[in-house]
Amino acid sequence: MNLLALIAALEAHVDQLLASIVAADANAARLAALRRAASKALIDQLDAIDPGDLAQLSRRELEQLVIDTLRPTLDGFRADQASLLTERTVDLVTRTRDFYDGQGLDTAGIAERARRTEDAQKIGQLLRRRGDDGADTLHRHISDTLSDAIRRGHVDTRAIAEEVETRAEQFAQHAFVETQAAVSAYNQLYRNELADEAGLTHFLYFGSTSANTRPFCRAHLDRVFSLEQIDQMDNGMLNPVRIYKGGYRCRHSWLPVDPEWDEDLRQRTTPADIGPHVVTLGKEGDRTITIIPSEAYRARLSRQKELRADGYTQFIDAPDERGFVAKHKTHIDAVADAVDQNQEKVLDALRRSERAAKPLSQLGYEVRLDRRVKNRKAKPDTPDGEADVDLIVTGGPFPKDSHVEAKQPDSFSRRAFERVLSESKGDSGVYQSFDYVINLVQEMPDETYARALGGALSWLRRRAEEEPGAPYRVFILHSYTAPHLEQVQWPPRKS
Repeated sequence: MNLLALIAALEAHVDQLLASIVAADANAARLAALRRAASKALIDQLDAIDPGDLAQLSRRELEQLVIDTLRPTLDGFRADQASLLTERTVDLVTRTRDFYDGQGLDTAGIAERARRTEDAQKIGQLLRRRGDDGADTLHRHISDTLSDAIRRGHVDTRAIAEEVETRAEQFAQHAFVETQAAVSAYNQLYRNELADEAGLTHFLYFGSTSANTRPFCRAHLDRVFSLEQIDQMDNGMLNPVRIYKGGYRCRHSWLPVDPEWDEDLRQRTTPADIGPHVVTLGKEGDRTITIIPSEAYRARLSRQKELRADGYTQFIDAPDERGFVAKHKTHIDAVADAVDQNQEKVLDALRRSERAAKPLSQLGYEVRLDRRVKNRKAKPDTPDGEADVDLIVTGGPFPKDSHVEAKQPDSFSRRAFERVLSESKGDSGVYQSFDYVINLVQEMPDETYARALGGALSWLRRRAEEEPGAPYRVFILHSYTAPHLEQVQWPPRKS
């Protein structure tokens, strides 16, 4: 097995183990037991107190009652979490140690040295503080509910029990996330200590991607960085990055490597002269991250800077470092106006463009939504907001700034496919564009798809007969899973 295959196997184990710590099915029994134990303990305690005596308790005394009653249950749960943390950390450290033993490194005693570091103490302190905060929140909410019930003169034990169970589950879910972060951090701390001992100064950021992978992680995955570069990064939530990677729930890893071990590692190594870049996140621009961008990422940032100067105010980055959707203020304003004025037909057309734009960007294309740009049906006196291009696309089969019309059939039939293309013809006999994308948001059976495709072929055939030499093109955008683009060929290619 080659080096990268060994790395992939190691990191797949890390990912699966970290995922199991917060997995609903793995924690269902423990959650149920905690809910039952916490609610029973408090209800039994309340039943043992005379209602008159209960009503005489001050707010502080009431909260202390809740704390004292729930302490054994919560302490037991936290002790179990601590055991789980130790067990999972030992598992990951052992796997990592075996990998580096295979590379000929001396790993003896490193785990113990890592355990004694100041960073290890900080991880433990943070975990305990977060656990205390979670318990305080639980106590406060339950005490508030109980206090309100006493003030109203009726303590409904069923309602109190439901509140306890709800808050206990929230406490537990919070603890699962914190435990996952701590296990991941301890594992990374061991790797960092190993790197220091072995003189490894570069790290491969490794892991999988999904729809909700953070921008910080997307920018760095499958790339090798120097420790100096990593120390300049900021994930915007839980630092240092060298230990916590992308932040809470992050299952990625920094793996210490020597780029000279493998040619592929050398190819993934980020040049030393590439410095940090601050990226603003959030709808309100109230959060930032600091990344070391790749060449493709830097090119995208530069391009978006140009577009901002031209009135594009909203950008949606795709997982592919090249692709993104850029919305011009005219498009954003048009959506807002259509919503305010209840213009359903206009809004549907705007949303149709947006639905096609996202999967196209995921293919690595630049896709712009701009109401200023007119299609082929427009005349010199056409007012703004009419006869505008659906999409302006650059990338793949689309030359720079290609004008593309987005279509979405209302059914899976030959007639529906042909109709959405034919209706793009204006009163003057001119079609909106030469390029069309039919967006399929749902998978179709093969036979149904073949029949529907006949409608697009029929339209292309007529265009070839009526306008010989005109460069009409039709693409099917399969956006229901991993997006892919299929060109409809006329005349059909021979198999």
